This record gives sequence, structure tokens and C-alpha cells, in this order.
Amino acid sequence: MTNLNEIKGFNEYCGPSVLAALTGRSTDACAAVISAVTGTKVIKAVQMSSLIEAIKRIEFEAEKILAPARTVFGCLSALSRKDGFYIIGVPRHVIAVEVNCGNIYLIDNHTKHAINAAGSARLTQMVDSVYQVKPKPKPTKEDIARERKIWLKEQIENLNNQIFIRIENRDRFIQELKALENEK
Repeated sequence: MTNLNEIKGFNEYCGPSVLAALTGRSTDACAAVISAVTGTKVIKAVQMSSLIEAIKRIEFEAEKILAPARTVFGCLSALSRKDGFYIIGVPRHVIAVEVNCGNIYLIDNHTKHAINAAGSARLTQMVDSVYQVKPKPKPTKEDIARERKIWLKEQIENLNNQIFIRIENRDRFIQELKALENEK
């Protein structure tokens, strides 16, 4: 059983489709994230660096790994013992892969749903790059409380600094007013 999501949405290109398969979001929502990274309104061809930045902005971490082989088949064979999610770049295309207990699933904008990688027509394609993709860890209650305490302390310090500056200004204005009143 795969954890890759069925690809849904109107954007039919590979970059948004790979993000949609990994996140469960629509290709349109994923294209919007890519658009925020690239500044491009219409998302068609996407540079791998932009795709990786977009996935980091959503809910994943991505780490480039040395391609273990030159072809998709060779990479999948080498990765078959390393459970996880991967993005594999081939010339002018990207695919998402999940290795799960020795089963290898592949998905892209052409399949729309995860297929057994053994049945893929992409196995002989040359590999440009491979990224291992992991969901970002969810913060614990303790993490959230610690971050909140840090933020509160920073806010209190900022307010204390503002109070100090305003008291100094008030004292300076009082002295100036007294000096003007003494001149009469």
C-alpha cells in the first residue's frame, strides 16, 4: 500500500503533480506555491531548485542524494532497501517515488495515481538528480510552549526598551519645559 496521493487538479504539468502526489494538495495549490517561489504566473516547466524550494515551503524537507545509478531502473533498484519518498529528475521531467517495505511505487502527471514501478515506461530514462523527501516533524506541545516563551520574552524586552526610551523622552521634555518656564 502506498502513501502517495492521487493527483487532482487542473494544472497538468509534472512539477505541481509531484508536489500534489506527496502532499495530497491539488496541482493548482501546488502550482501556486511554485509560483510564489519563481514569480511566474503560469507554471509549466519548473527548475528542480524551484521545485525543491516549493516543497520545503509546504511541509517537507528535501535532501539531495547522490544518484545511485544512471537510469531510473538502477536508482530504484538501489533505493529498494531504503524506505521513504524520493523525487527523481529525468531530462525535462520529474517523478515521485515511494519505497515501502521493498515495494516501489511511482507517480507523475501521466499516471495520476501511484503504480508499481516495475510497470513504468520510465525505467530506462537517464537520471539527472535524486532527492530524498521527508515530512517535516510536527512540533510537540513542549516545542510550541518553548517557542511561545521565547517570543513572549522578546516582546516584553521590546516593550521595556520602548518604555525606557519614552521615559527618557518625557524626562527631557520636562526639563526643557522647566527651562522655558524659568526664563520668564
